[in-house]
Amino acid sequence: MKSGLVEENDLPRFNELVASTRRLLNSLVAEIVAIILTYGFVLAIVFYLPPTILPFWYSRGSTVNLSLSWAGWWYAFVSTPLLLILLFGWLWRVVLWSRFLIRVAKMKLRLIAAHPDLSSGLKFLNSAVITFTPVGFTLGVIVAGSVANRFLQQRASVNNVEKTILGLVIVNLFLFVGPLVVFAFKLYQQKVRGIFAYGQLAESVGKQFEAKWLGNYEKYSGGALEASDFSATTDLYQVVSNVYQMSLLPFDLRSIVALIVVTLLPFVPVAFIAVPFDVILKEIASLLF
Repeated sequence: MKSGLVEENDLPRFNELVASTRRLLNSLVAEIVAIILTYGFVLAIVFYLPPTILPFWYSRGSTVNLSLSWAGWWYAFVSTPLLLILLFGWLWRVVLWSRFLIRVAKMKLRLIAAHPDLSSGLKFLNSAVITFTPVGFTLGVIVAGSVANRFLQQRASVNNVEKTILGLVIVNLFLFVGPLVVFAFKLYQQKVRGIFAYGQLAESVGKQFEAKWLGNYEKYSGGALEASDFSATTDLYQVVSNVYQMSLLPFDLRSIVALIVVTLLPFVPVAFIAVPFDVILKEIASLLF
């Protein structure tokens, strides 16, 4: 590993972990299982769920003698399986990503408590949250479409929709941000060690600085502007400050907010469906006048 983050003794384990992750990612068995789960799920919906909860275009005939329409056949055995296979594929990737992070977190890592990223050099993992935002948006589109259909058929209330949206946000945070939490304990240990080590150094330098410049003010005050002690002490204390400000999580709030906003974007059109346009105009007018 070129970055040197993993200790030399753990490099063989790390390389094997990378290789096994790639093998599992391209596993034929995983693809077959995904297809079986997909069509099992679809058949359960078609034959075991009450027809009344399905879209009106899904079937023809009475609820007693259910017969799929052509659109229903296409939806059940083409559109839905394709969507579910893609979802299972991404879920499998999240599982592998979580497995990878959990095992890496158990290795000996060369962490730097004073690293300027305030995460001991692990802040680059924050990019993983941003990478998953298109998937979060896709899940938002799927759920928003379902909610819009329920509103159009007058089978949804605002309270139920709020719970659905909240559940979607929680699921996305759990899937795409949760795996990074495995580094929290390791970062905590590094912060504690850093506070003791850098704190002792800062205390020692501070005592020397005060003894020289405050204890012998009359002797050294004339050369204070030319002395390098002040800048050196300031630089050291800036490094020590990084240790005390160190985060216990390798991601920041902005990436979390970005993921939540992208997840909720598809619900903007749903809001216009749920709330009458004249009500929206009245609310805007009340804000302006």
